[in-house]
Amino acid sequence: MTIVFLIYLCTFDNETYDDTIVGVEVSRTGLPTVVFLFLFCLLSLIFDILLLKGISEERHKLMKPFVVGNYVALGMQLCLTIFNVLKDIIEGSTFGDVMIHLILNCVSLGIMAFFFYPIYQVYHQIRCYNEEREHRGIQNIESNAAAEQKLTEDQTQGMYVN
Repeated sequence: MTIVFLIYLCTFDNETYDDTIVGVEVSRTGLPTVVFLFLFCLLSLIFDILLLKGISEERHKLMKPFVVGNYVALGMQLCLTIFNVLKDIIEGSTFGDVMIHLILNCVSLGIMAFFFYPIYQVYHQIRCYNEEREHRGIQNIESNAAAEQKLTEDQTQGMYVN
């Protein structure tokens, strides 16, 4: 759907369609908006695929783009909430309008956090498990090297003793 709308806006010619509803300003802002939405959807799809691949293979580094992207989205939503409330206060909106915008933005932020938190928990568990496994792997390599060194020394002593 986005691609079709993008093609329409790219081929839109305001001079030949004088009687259309879409004006020059809408076509100028519409095209960048649709391009941005298309790129956002494409990037989101890539992050989602990486998330699913990271969960299935238990590799937290594949999940990291999704987690960072959600941190950015939560931060942007928080900034947008603060901006909207301050804008309403500066413009002299009524207290009811300010509270409605604040409540709706906070609900939106809460829903985003509600859906992101379980994914973050899975990311955190996989990351801790992988770091622990890597740490144990390094210790095992060091202990194996020490054991092999001791075994080699014992064997050489045994050769001299016999």
